[in-house]
Amino acid sequence: MQNDRTNEAIDILKAVSRKEPNNKIIFSKLGDAYILNEDFTNASAALEEVYKLDPRDYKTAIRICEVNSELENFGKAIIWADKAIRGSKSAGEALGAKGDVYYKAFHTCRTPEVSRDDRIVARLAYKYYVQAESKGYRNVTGSKNWLRDNEVFFSKSDWFMLDTSQKSTGYATVKTPC
Repeated sequence: MQNDRTNEAIDILKAVSRKEPNNKIIFSKLGDAYILNEDFTNASAALEEVYKLDPRDYKTAIRICEVNSELENFGKAIIWADKAIRGSKSAGEALGAKGDVYYKAFHTCRTPEVSRDDRIVARLAYKYYVQAESKGYRNVTGSKNWLRDNEVFFSKSDWFMLDTSQKSTGYATVKTPC
């Protein structure tokens, strides 16, 4: 995949994957090639084949999560982050990946004036970053600190501004589709 021959590598890897459909290394390399080409939809499909072959491989679930986050398919990214968390028995890296999905969703979907929904998403990102750090995963510290320092969290004052019917459920939910 060097020398800008990614398309050629993709064609070869696809042909080899048809002959060796149980070879996770081929599908992993195919996913890498698609990522280099910024074809995240096909990268996700290739990496999902890797995961089907080895569902205990939580790092592949994290990669699928990241690819879907790039696609701004945040719902699917959260599903894969949850698979990574379960598969890793709550490893810090997997918890950080889930925080990253919420963080990217916050930045991608937020309104010019930070809305209540934005604040809920920011709080969720922060929650998973704190959990990741408690497991020794430090790669999320910068994002966690940004959320804290910019005061974008859903807070008690936001809670009191909710209508009575939503407060009666005991939790706040995001209403926007993003």
